[in-house]
Amino acid sequence: MVGGLVGALCAAVPGFIDLLFYKGGAPPVRKIALTQMAINLTVVVLYAINLWLRTRSPTSMGPGMSTPVLLSIAGVALLSVSGWLGGQMVHVYGVGVEGRE
Repeated sequence: MVGGLVGALCAAVPGFIDLLFYKGGAPPVRKIALTQMAINLTVVVLYAINLWLRTRSPTSMGPGMSTPVLLSIAGVALLSVSGWLGGQMVHVYGVGVEGRE
């Protein structure tokens, strides 16, 4: 989980730079990009809280659906939406694709 958080934060830097300097494309692309960024940052926060909860008291979580498990499920669901939005930008609007007119 720590590796994922570090990787996400490292990937956020070039993603944010791409967002700042993106000039072309259809009008909804910027809105999609901002939505994807907000979702990704939310996921980073969820997983940071998740990691903190797991390291704080890993043995006292008890049976059933504990808070860390629910945070993991929410994080995966949000990442699925974010991935779909990223696919929309690339495959529908051609963001980052050379030679597309």
